[in-house]
Amino acid sequence: MDERGFELWGLPWRAEVTFEELSAHIHPSDRDRVHSAFAATRAVLGSYETDFRIMIGEEVRWISARGQGEDVGIVGRTMFGIFLDVTGRKQAEEGNELLAGEMSHRVKNLLAIASGLTAITSRTAPNTQDMARELT
Repeated sequence: MDERGFELWGLPWRAEVTFEELSAHIHPSDRDRVHSAFAATRAVLGSYETDFRIMIGEEVRWISARGQGEDVGIVGRTMFGIFLDVTGRKQAEEGNELLAGEMSHRVKNLLAIASGLTAITSRTAPNTQDMARELT
């Protein structure tokens, strides 16, 4: 890993780092999935990409790991690939999901109100023209 990779993982720079050392920083909820994904890379032909969280103290960072999953990219115990910090993108996605959920909730509430008003108006209006006039 280069110096920036060590910074990303919150580790002091040195010549080598093991998968086990990096795994210690992977979020507990993602650890099994990431271990399985990396174990499967030797069988995968072509590129791979997986997103996961790492813990740097109390800080959570999202990492996107990308590389070649075939044996050609593995020399001894060395793998080639990149780690991208996608924390900002993931936070934006989470914000969008919260916003979409809130908007959905509000739209459902408005539709429930409209449905209720329509039901009440339909009971008292003598015909559809009067009902339409009362609803507008």
